Amino acid sequence: MKQFCGEDFLLESELAEKLYAKTKDMQILDYHCHLKPQEMLSNYKFRNLTDLWLTGDHYKWRQMRTCGVSEKYITGNADDYDKYIKFVESCEMMLGNPVSQWSQLELTKYFNIKKPLILKNAKEIWEQVNKQLDKMTCRSFLEMSNVYAVCTTDDPIDLLEEHTKLKDDWNKVKVIPNFRPDKIMKINAEGFNDYIKKLSKISDVNINNYESLIEALYNRIDYFHTKGSRGADHAVDVVLYEPATRNELNEIITKRIKGKMLNDGEFAKFIGNILLDLARKYHDLNWVMMVHLNCKRDANKPMFSKLGPDTGFDCSGEQFVEKQLNDVLGTLKSEDKLPKMSLFSLNATNWMSIATIAGCYQENENGIKGKIQLGTAWWFADTLTNNTKQINDFAELQSLGVSLGMLTDSRSFSSFTRHDYYRRLLCNIIATWANRGLCVNDEEILVRNIKNIFFNNAKEFFGY
Repeated sequence: MKQFCGEDFLLESELAEKLYAKTKDMQILDYHCHLKPQEMLSNYKFRNLTDLWLTGDHYKWRQMRTCGVSEKYITGNADDYDKYIKFVESCEMMLGNPVSQWSQLELTKYFNIKKPLILKNAKEIWEQVNKQLDKMTCRSFLEMSNVYAVCTTDDPIDLLEEHTKLKDDWNKVKVIPNFRPDKIMKINAEGFNDYIKKLSKISDVNINNYESLIEALYNRIDYFHTKGSRGADHAVDVVLYEPATRNELNEIITKRIKGKMLNDGEFAKFIGNILLDLARKYHDLNWVMMVHLNCKRDANKPMFSKLGPDTGFDCSGEQFVEKQLNDVLGTLKSEDKLPKMSLFSLNATNWMSIATIAGCYQENENGIKGKIQLGTAWWFADTLTNNTKQINDFAELQSLGVSLGMLTDSRSFSSFTRHDYYRRLLCNIIATWANRGLCVNDEEILVRNIKNIFFNNAKEFFGY
């Protein structure tokens, strides 16, 4: 009987163990996460295990709510130890859930604790972890995980001062900003015009129409480029696109600046065309454009009103639109302005469509491998089942050896064991294929491809 998340976790053959042993120590390039650069600059020190695990981690919050835990033990003002005990109680119910598995892997990786996270061990684990945390900081977790670089999520109006200071203050891990213009995409949201004023000020561009908006965004992209950025994130729940002239787009922005809401047609014209204009700029700078599709955000409106965004009330959406995505990619391709792209979907039913769409736009004269990619299993899809499905879909519809591999998408400094989880799973899947005669059983070739997926491909693709 195997130990829960033990040394051979997810490794089901001698070949899987051998492949993992030869590749597990590759560095990590986490090209999309939500770690706070301010905390890395201050070298934040966690007061205890609750602070490490439960402050801001909506993955855990959702499971605790599911297990009947009162909100006072989740986002409320209950005692830290009591919150921790409620989480451990929940873990006992999370059979087969990745949150429980990740937590166990974190205890082993960072604190050398192999006892299962259950109530009868809870007090001992609490005391052992807290004793070790006294000598650790947030940077400790990245250094212990052999992290080469993390890419944070940053608004166009951010000055990126922390990133600049971190270059001089901490040379063990690169902290790189990703451009994330979500507040522009949410043009009908309350506060849009206030945001436009801030963007105007930081970019030194008077934004009064569409053309000046693009000028301001290009200004900020250039600034991010000087700070080391080579990637942009876009939370686009559904790709919308309708062709529009510059005059039409100018009228749309002018209308919104005057305080009027856009109708559905105007909104679709704006979303599709601003994606095109941003993609053109990314192409010119050789950036990677990451697009995150099919998330329904803030579904529980009463709790959103109470706690705000990113607190555990989002879900998978079903609004993937193949035609509009093809229209956007096709337009860019016809202009020779198609950037490198990774297309993520929170709904696994879209993955086959995305992978086959990507296959239509791969050809290039620059030798770029996997220029347009199906993104890795992300957020709610980051599970054993869906990671397995994504790897299989990528292998069968693209070419697995060009994959960018794993990202955490996390706000937790101890979340890098998710890379180990993925690495174990990938080694096991490839070993299974080899043992069944479904792929070449040449250890040198297998190890080379695995190392590329774990690190080398992302480093080359982004250019970090």
